[in-house]
Order: sequence, then C-alpha cells, then structure tokens
Amino acid sequence: MATKKNINVLYLEDDQDSIELVKFTLGLDGIGVRPVSTFEDALEMARSGRFDLYLLDGLLQSGYSFELCRQLRDLDPDIPIVFYSALGFPSDVEEGVSAGADVYLIKPFAGDLSATVRETIAEKKGLAAATAAAKGLSHISTAPNFH
Repeated sequence: MATKKNINVLYLEDDQDSIELVKFTLGLDGIGVRPVSTFEDALEMARSGRFDLYLLDGLLQSGYSFELCRQLRDLDPDIPIVFYSALGFPSDVEEGVSAGADVYLIKPFAGDLSATVRETIAEKKGLAAATAAAKGLSHISTAPNFH
C-alpha cells in the first residue's frame, strides 16, 4: 500500500459544523486542515504559511469570497483554489471560476472531497511542471511541500 503524502489545506468557513465535518472527512485521509473564519485571517495565514490548497466557502456572514479568491490567486498562482459552497447558481460558479478557482463544488457535495483535493493538487502541479519544462525551467521542483 502506497503511503499518502502530507497535504495542508487552508479552509475558509464560518460555520463550525461545516468546519468539523471537513476536518474529520479530510483528516481520515491524512489531509491536514487549518480552518479560518474571516477573509483577513485567510489572507494572513496564506501569507505566513505554506498550504497545498485553499478551500473556500463562497458566502460568509461578512460577504462573498470571490474577491478573496482573486487576492489568493495573485498571492500565489500555483496553489489550487477550490470553492466548496452552497452558492450553486450557474452565475455563482462562473463568478468563482472567473475569480481564479480551479474547481467549484456545490454543497452538499456527494463526491469524495479528499480525492477531489488530491486530484486538484496533482493537476495543478502537473500544469506547473509542464509550464516550467516548456520555458526550459525543468530544474524547478514541483514536489509537495512537507512540514
């Protein structure tokens, strides 16, 4: 059996039950979750920590997360962003993707969240490696960040 690599996820969510559910679900698969409940905390953690993926709720009590998504994308374009939101209208999905999200999941999500997280990270790293190779930068490592 292959060992699973450490993955660290920054999760923006203001509902405690959702936080506990995602921490439990991803934790079963060895994925670490660092929850934050405000836009400011998310930006601060993104700037000071190293995460493999940002998981964002689309709507907090303080507003929509689309602008935060844009800011996170500007901060580090190589870190995948997944919206995990109850905002499920086509216009919400379009707004999330336009803001820079790699994946937009609508709650309740019937799929495997852990697999989606791992696949999204792998796809993003594959794109980064292909881009680096095309630019003659194949010496740049795209290996996961271990803490």
